[in-house]
Amino acid sequence: MGRRVPLEELKAMSMGTGTQPVSEAQYELSTPAEWTHAEGDPSQAAKAPQSQASGEVKAAIEERQAANDELRASSRFDKDIRSAGVSPARIDAMFAKQVPLAFESEQQFLQFKSELTDALNRAGLADAVVGAKGTSTTFYSESPKKPPGHHWDIDLKEPSDFDMNIFSPKLVAQMEKKGMLPNPKYNVFTAATMNAAIPELDRFQQAWSHQLGREVNFVGYPQAYARDASEHVLRGP
Repeated sequence: MGRRVPLEELKAMSMGTGTQPVSEAQYELSTPAEWTHAEGDPSQAAKAPQSQASGEVKAAIEERQAANDELRASSRFDKDIRSAGVSPARIDAMFAKQVPLAFESEQQFLQFKSELTDALNRAGLADAVVGAKGTSTTFYSESPKKPPGHHWDIDLKEPSDFDMNIFSPKLVAQMEKKGMLPNPKYNVFTAATMNAAIPELDRFQQAWSHQLGREVNFVGYPQAYARDASEHVLRGP
């Protein structure tokens, strides 16, 4: 008799097996049949959702990306970028992966990356790979959980965040030494955990949140993850 495996159980079984973190989106987009296994055979539970659920999430994101392409080809695009206070030149720089929308100029972005490298080195994370992904790199949101047409700075009273993904074996070692574990729901080190454990990164994100007038956050990954075409690599291997 099979059963639907709870998300937390799947995450626990995935830890340490080399299996990619199971996201809430993957779990919710799947069907009960895809997330079941025979009682007494938990080894299959961590493997079963990966291909099917990941495929469904990928399909949902690709559908949103196609819808975003249609929006960018429509008259609404010009209206949306004007409402967000973004010039066509900045949009071009974003798509060329020169400057994410969080920055007013290439000079400011280069300063950000230079200070990021300094902060990582001081924190003992010289091996860190850092990427940025979100509406700062796509304008329209690619998340199926957001309403169609949701975009960068859609509400100027609440500016969009600038979020960075960081992976570093040295970071993982530091977090483990301090007894900091990944969030059990998403299998990542949250921004709050990162700031508490790595003072240099906390000071960096506070300084740049003030300078940009929007929240700047780090999310740490306990293992390497696959990057997609819209992610801006801020610091590569």
